Amino acid sequence: MPTANELDVAGVPRTTSGEYIHYTTTSVPYAKFGSFGAIAGNKAGTTVIPSGCIYTVGNSVTRFPASGRRDFDAVAGEGGEIGRYWSSSARDKPRNAYYLAFLSDRALPFYTPRNYFLSVRCVRATN
Repeated sequence: MPTANELDVAGVPRTTSGEYIHYTTTSVPYAKFGSFGAIAGNKAGTTVIPSGCIYTVGNSVTRFPASGRRDFDAVAGEGGEIGRYWSSSARDKPRNAYYLAFLSDRALPFYTPRNYFLSVRCVRATN
């Protein structure tokens, strides 16, 4: 996953609260796919998640399903509604780290304690 600085793509307008401008199915670098909404998962971990975010840099396109999260008590939630993916950047406080969050209409970098179970996605640098 990109670092916190890499998540802050140059030239992408931000709102005053730090969110990226609302995206659509055709916006770049962030775009959405599918219809966001709660889904019922299964214990086998093979649930198909029909919605998420597409991140495009140059000719490289990566899809991030709206996989939700588990909190520190391992309670699952938000599947199909919100995607949260860890960044490779720690925050200035030792127990926090950055992540990329996205909803049905916007994406934003944020941080949370590292004892939350968020998704991890390996993304190779192109340079």
